[in-house]
Amino acid sequence: IPLDCLDKESVNSIISQKLKLLPRLTRPLADIVQSKSGGNPFFVGQLMVELSKEALLRPSLIEQRWVWDEEKIQERALPKDVIEFITASLHRLPEDILSALRVLSCFGASAEYSLVEKLEKEMDLSLSVKLDAASAEGFLLKKNKQYFFVHDRVQEAVYISMKPHERCLFHFDYGMALCDVATRDEDNNLYLIAVGQINLGGPEAVSKKDQRVKVARFNLRAGQIAIVTDFLSAYWFFDHGISFLSNSSHWESDYELCLELYNKAAECALGKGEDHEKLEILIEQVLHYARCFEEKLNVLFIRMSLFLYQSKLKPALQLGFDVLLKLGVISIGYKEITPNVIASHWEITKRMLSEITVDELLHYKIMHDPVKEFATLFLSKLSGMMYFLQSSEQPFVVLRMVQMTLEHGTSPASPLGFALYASFIASMGDFQEGYRYSKFSKVLLEKIGSPSFKGEVFAYTTQLIAHIEPIQSVTKHHLDGQKAAMQVGNTGFAMCNYMLYAHTIYCAGEKLSKTKFCIEDCIRLMRKQKHVLYIGLMLPLGRTVSTLHGNSGPDNVPTKLEDELRANSPMHSRPYYFNKIFIAFIFRMYDETKEFTIKFSNFNVGLGSAYVHNTMHKFYSGLVAYWIGREEGDTKWLRKGNEAKRTIKKFADNSKWNFENKLYLLNAESKFCERDFESAEQLYDAAISSAKKHKFLNEEAISLELAAIFYLETGRRKKSITYFSRAIEKYREWEAHAKALSLVTYVE
Repeated sequence: IPLDCLDKESVNSIISQKLKLLPRLTRPLADIVQSKSGGNPFFVGQLMVELSKEALLRPSLIEQRWVWDEEKIQERALPKDVIEFITASLHRLPEDILSALRVLSCFGASAEYSLVEKLEKEMDLSLSVKLDAASAEGFLLKKNKQYFFVHDRVQEAVYISMKPHERCLFHFDYGMALCDVATRDEDNNLYLIAVGQINLGGPEAVSKKDQRVKVARFNLRAGQIAIVTDFLSAYWFFDHGISFLSNSSHWESDYELCLELYNKAAECALGKGEDHEKLEILIEQVLHYARCFEEKLNVLFIRMSLFLYQSKLKPALQLGFDVLLKLGVISIGYKEITPNVIASHWEITKRMLSEITVDELLHYKIMHDPVKEFATLFLSKLSGMMYFLQSSEQPFVVLRMVQMTLEHGTSPASPLGFALYASFIASMGDFQEGYRYSKFSKVLLEKIGSPSFKGEVFAYTTQLIAHIEPIQSVTKHHLDGQKAAMQVGNTGFAMCNYMLYAHTIYCAGEKLSKTKFCIEDCIRLMRKQKHVLYIGLMLPLGRTVSTLHGNSGPDNVPTKLEDELRANSPMHSRPYYFNKIFIAFIFRMYDETKEFTIKFSNFNVGLGSAYVHNTMHKFYSGLVAYWIGREEGDTKWLRKGNEAKRTIKKFADNSKWNFENKLYLLNAESKFCERDFESAEQLYDAAISSAKKHKFLNEEAISLELAAIFYLETGRRKKSITYFSRAIEKYREWEAHAKALSLVTYVE
């Protein structure tokens, strides 16, 4: 039996009787219920029951009557069948009200009153009164000076009630009208909304030839506004701007516009990281139509970056050097870089720096030559890839970056140049001087304002600073670097910072569940962004943490791909073999430890000591060398242990907090090998105490276990059991559950 819908008075009468309250008291509740139910008698009753079940409508013992929460009831989502009822009721609305709803639906689920008012004024529409009427009928909500559709399905039903070509024209016309207002009022938010409407209309809505160029310019400006905070939205605008210039003749008639749109779209596409084929198309367009080599530099830099993310290191390296040679910035290719060349450039750089003070550098002349600026960009990118491919030759480009600043003035890349120089100096053994330049690079970064390089500067400086300041206090700077890099679309160094954060909190002894989550999230993002290079560096640590933790870890990358990564880059082989060494060592698998240590030695070359994970390589290599040397009585291995100990002592001289416990432990192992048991005993206890004092939970556990092994092998079984028990407790605290379980089994 069909029932007529109830008006507000009828609904109020029903509710008043049901709740036994005066109509004036129930009227606010009745208005909401009538609006949400559409006045359908069945839905009125259903909604009242649901409100009672959710305690939004409840009896009050204090007030001795029914009470309700109007705000929460207003915000409550509609039941599915009520939505279907309201959607089906659209046809009964007067055409003028439905037309107003159609206008609103073009802007999504909601729109501000001010936007509606601007449309009324610019397009001579009558909307507000009609939308208020739609609200009274239950199709809209009014809150915080905005109109909201009661549900997205209602908005969708209104939207699809228009024919497709009508929708395109409406979007386009609304957008064009609002663009004029936004430009006049200098309202960037409204401008983005307006251009978004034009793009939803699309090129097919264009009716005049000159509108295509006009709309493309609108999109260029919108992208430039959006890129400050959201490079994904910026890409959307640049890409749509290109779509309005699909005819190749625009490259002739509107060359500057095309060049800028394609360049900006390519920059954002690189940041998106999901569609490399589309990015290559954008690059090829610029390379084909650009009128001179200098105007190709931006997309050549983007192509080099893409090669790097794809782990195509040799093509990237060749491209970078080819460009710099053509620009005359360097005079030799990468195959001609020798230790003598690097030494010569270092002397030149030191002499140039000695002739200028830090304060003068902070107020130095500005580099105004755009070609020279591009050269510094290529040098900065080359420094990163050379670390992976030819780390011993990397200082050549780092030193050239600093020289470019001193010769031609500061550029946005200058802070990165000094950050890399700091890392180079530290890798040569002078950590205090490296630390000084690291701090300077961050001051220069803030002084000249260089957001595009902030993520890179933070990546390098944080690793160096972690060798001087307590490591636990500096790890968060990598997250700052990740955020800064993402904001400017530099997803490569966003991933790099996240990866270094994971490595650093692991080395700092954070709980393994935290490290494991970070690694898995990092790998997920790397796969989404298709950063193959970093995936290959992250997976070995992921496996190590999962093995220690005792739970399944990140999916293994296909064997073929991982083999290719290690074949193309020694830097992928280093973490691969080191993590195999670590697991074999920590689970006391002697043969495997020795095997992987020998293989690792083939890749443990070059510079890069300013990275925390490289320093840890040296520390654990020392522990392994003493173990093998003690087992086999081989002085060659003992010499390797002593070499590692000397290196860690240099680090400890710069940071007692970070390295004192490590030096104690290496000394203890050394004395064990020398059979100076009394000194060894004191040094093991010192290592355990120092690790605890300086919050290295992981190394406290390892020190306890090695001390237990020392006591066991020197005939003090009872004391060894005590130390094994303490080690098990600390491994559990670190959440290395699999390791703790294996040690329990061994002790039993």
